[in-house]
Amino acid sequence: MANFRVYPDKNNYSSSPAGRKIFVGMVLAGIAGHWLLYRNHYSRQDRFSTVLARWMSKRSDY
Repeated sequence: MANFRVYPDKNNYSSSPAGRKIFVGMVLAGIAGHWLLYRNHYSRQDRFSTVLARWMSKRSDY
């Protein structure tokens, strides 16, 4: 991160600070999404999953 602006073409996806933040955010969002799907599928008795499912069903239009 120190020589980030000195070599902007070192990595194509991190050519700008905003692009790097978006890339890291996409990776973290993908990991979190897969983690939530894994917990929802393999531990349906989990309290957090049931509360989250109820909250999402309350906020859904259908």
